[in-house]
Amino acid sequence: MAVNLDAHRMVQKQAAWIAQLQEELATTSTFLNMHDSQPEKAVMNMVDGINYDSFQIACNLVDDATPMISPRAPDHPDCTICATFSSRFPGVIPLLRDTDPRMDEEREALRVNIVQSTLLRVCHDFMQPWHVSSGDQVINDGNEELLKAVSDSIFQTESQVVAANWKAITYRHLSTLKRASETIERERMYECLCSALLPIWHVYGLIDDQIAPIVSETGMRDMFKYLIAEVYSFQKAAAQDIVSAELQPVMVPGGIVADERTMQIITGSMSTAPDSTILCTTRIGLRRITRVAGDAKVTLLMRPEVFVTPALTPSLVARHD
Repeated sequence: MAVNLDAHRMVQKQAAWIAQLQEELATTSTFLNMHDSQPEKAVMNMVDGINYDSFQIACNLVDDATPMISPRAPDHPDCTICATFSSRFPGVIPLLRDTDPRMDEEREALRVNIVQSTLLRVCHDFMQPWHVSSGDQVINDGNEELLKAVSDSIFQTESQVVAANWKAITYRHLSTLKRASETIERERMYECLCSALLPIWHVYGLIDDQIAPIVSETGMRDMFKYLIAEVYSFQKAAAQDIVSAELQPVMVPGGIVADERTMQIITGSMSTAPDSTILCTTRIGLRRITRVAGDAKVTLLMRPEVFVTPALTPSLVARHD
């Protein structure tokens, strides 16, 4: 009986999630059908490029480290690193130690989301997060807790598109950026990116003597440096051209049992039999609200990448609620 109630609740939550997704897609469609002025369109294209590249680089960084990463053994002693990680992502470590092969895709999607969000958070710290308050007063909005927002969204079972409110890039027209030395800042950003990933790699099973070669590897350093260069390039251009912009991660929470109608909305195509259900896992997507010359516009920069598996057994469905 409990399984039936779980399934009924899931259907109800799916309906709300689908309605929200349809509204978001309609908003995006409206944006795409608008005729932008040439200056505005140039700004939009520039923002699209930097964020798409950043997400792809984040994926590559994760993929390169994957062959050396395996879940920590159940008898791995508690340590400060694991305790800190567990406080940020409650419930993650038990999932990583679960050897059930049916959970492999959930673990993979979770790993990717966490590492991506970490990279983005570090970039955010270096993106001069100016916030425009009332009266055009420019203040520093401070660093935001993206990791907590993403972890909360991952482990809540609400079937809806989650906007983690990562107000990542808010700018005013600035004649100069308040940076001492770009070279020093880039090196510090590289160090911050590496140090931010170390605890995650540790928790996921990488031992200390394996971490150093990964972060010092030429290919990995090149990708980091490319990402850093793109961040600074975008920072300078945005300071001149964008009044303000807000980026929000968009993800389909892992573990949703979706019917074909849901998947058709997500992917725009039929992927399974009409009467089947599937388990969705995802990589993070990105949408942006950009304000140029007093006009606010919304676009979906990068649709969440959805992975599907065959229909679940009732016992596994119950695990996700």
